[in-house]
Amino acid sequence: MIKALLYRPEHCPRCRVSKKRMQFYYDEFVIDSNRDKQLLDDFRNRGYSSFPVIQIFDGDIRVDEWCGLQIGKIDHWNQVYEKQKLD
Repeated sequence: MIKALLYRPEHCPRCRVSKKRMQFYYDEFVIDSNRDKQLLDDFRNRGYSSFPVIQIFDGDIRVDEWCGLQIGKIDHWNQVYEKQKLD
């Protein structure tokens, strides 16, 4: 079954929209810029410049990852989730 990990700063309108749109299970990690400098550097090194950062897992395997509000990707994974529920 798919699930997501959503990384976000404390106040993030795009993150709220993403969370409302996701129909599958997700955990949240609220980023503190003072505490999580290594994580933020890692995101920057991957070319990420906006939040949320969303990682999709199928079991323990990461199958997708992106940054920013990407409705098309969320809708794709909503469809995958709905199909998995029927199987």
